[in-house]
Amino acid sequence: MGRVEVQMVHGTTRRWMVALGTLGLVASCGGKKKSAEPAAPPVGWVQEDGWMGACWAAPDFAAMGMGDRRIARSETMDAML
Repeated sequence: MGRVEVQMVHGTTRRWMVALGTLGLVASCGGKKKSAEPAAPPVGWVQEDGWMGACWAAPDFAAMGMGDRRIARSETMDAML
């Protein structure tokens, strides 16, 4: 092989390596798709696997009217006692 032929082989090999590296990078960036709608926050007693106790997750008081808010607050206080 002459000097020119060796340079052509190395140039072609380098192009293939760059192309495969770029393809690998693009494929690895695909990742998981995010869900369209986030999960609703829990309301009431919440106990995960492995937890010793449970936690109380209060409802969203700001989204309620005055009467509903008082009833929900009363139910929350009763549940926590």
